[in-house]
Amino acid sequence: MTWLADDLIITVRRRCRIPDGGAVMTDAELLACADERTLSRFVPFLRSLGEEYGIATTDYALAADVTSYRIPARAAGTALRDAVLLNADGIGVSLPRISLEDRDAYGGGASAWWRAGAAICLERSEVVIRPSPIAAGSTLRLRYLFRPSRLVLSTQVAAVQTINLVTAGVIKRVTFTVAGTDPADGSIVDWVQASPGFDVLTVEDEINDLGGGIWELTRGVVQSSLSSGGVVGDYVCPAALAAGTTPVVQLPEVLHSALATAVQIDVYHAMREHAVRVATEAALERELAEARKTLTPRVSGEAERVVNRNSFLRRGGHAGWR
Repeated sequence: MTWLADDLIITVRRRCRIPDGGAVMTDAELLACADERTLSRFVPFLRSLGEEYGIATTDYALAADVTSYRIPARAAGTALRDAVLLNADGIGVSLPRISLEDRDAYGGGASAWWRAGAAICLERSEVVIRPSPIAAGSTLRLRYLFRPSRLVLSTQVAAVQTINLVTAGVIKRVTFTVAGTDPADGSIVDWVQASPGFDVLTVEDEINDLGGGIWELTRGVVQSSLSSGGVVGDYVCPAALAAGTTPVVQLPEVLHSALATAVQIDVYHAMREHAVRVATEAALERELAEARKTLTPRVSGEAERVVNRNSFLRRGGHAGWR
């Protein structure tokens, strides 16, 4: 079920018995509280489950002698889940992390014991791969927890009404019509999934007005993926400056009520209702404990297998390009 920012506001106002119109908090303030709680409470909660909720992937084609690659701006906490080195055949191996102190020494000498392997370290908001790639042809794949977008009212975005897949040779294009607020021609948008798991299917793409109420995204390969992922009812949302927007609460459904409870805490704080706020904080902890039972384990059949990625029997040595 789609749960919109509009529904969140209605739920909080009903629970706290506050009227519309901003007597205690405006709608914008309530959504700002929800955004803050999502990042400070719910993103760490989902990360603690270890069940890969909200994991996204970005690939960089490695260039010879280029060692630094930026962590995607929408990675929660500018943190990585994993960094993988893929060869030309698409076979990958997870790269170990070394300390920043070893950055300039790693792979630098013929007698160094680590010379045969590739590794990463982190510097500022960049992944530094060592030793330096000596040739192009490999791919660095970064996996990370995608930061939920900023909540906005459904009237501030465009809802997808129709989708048409146009094939011209090997090129697939997706054209679509929208209802609600039309995007600005040439602006940067996200395509947000309206159904669980509420993912951003296309990240920061340029939208083009083809005339006659028909729109198209720029990146053809992403449009091809939309032919199987995007559906009528999804949303096209402004996404300027690496800060996406969404009318859809981008948390698992079992956490929607808990998010409303978390916003209630901020409302009661504003109303100086200390006793009620304390009771609501306890209620939030109970809701999260109950939600954990549903959210983990995600696969309740056979137990997850533990694989030794560094086994010489499995890989025949360290990953590297030398």
